[in-house]
Amino acid sequence: MNKITEFNKANLKALRVELEAAHKAIEKKFGIQLEAGNISFSGNEANIKLKANTIGAQGTAITKEAKQFALYAELGGYSHLKVGSQVEINGTLLTIKGYNSRAPKSPIQLEANGRGYKCSERALQNAIQL
Repeated sequence: MNKITEFNKANLKALRVELEAAHKAIEKKFGIQLEAGNISFSGNEANIKLKANTIGAQGTAITKEAKQFALYAELGGYSHLKVGSQVEINGTLLTIKGYNSRAPKSPIQLEANGRGYKCSERALQNAIQL
């Protein structure tokens, strides 16, 4: 790759790919998960958000949302479910990833085939009652 003299969308995409590759060695060394977030830039300066999480016993990252799911599961009546549990909603098998308390209409975070989904607590409760 050529030297970057000014930041733009194209070279920041290439930089993100390189950063993610470099993260793998750091993740392995320290037993954590790293994720590059939003990149804002103007001319000669770029700010890159970096998120780091420790890894739990199940081999998944312990995120703020994962911890909140355990708390809200007790209150919502689905405490038998954990982060990583699978539920079927509308014919799709989804994995529970966490609870976003800042999204009151659809706080349950789910994932299927690498794609993120969200649903309401009512939809989750209806799915587990079937």
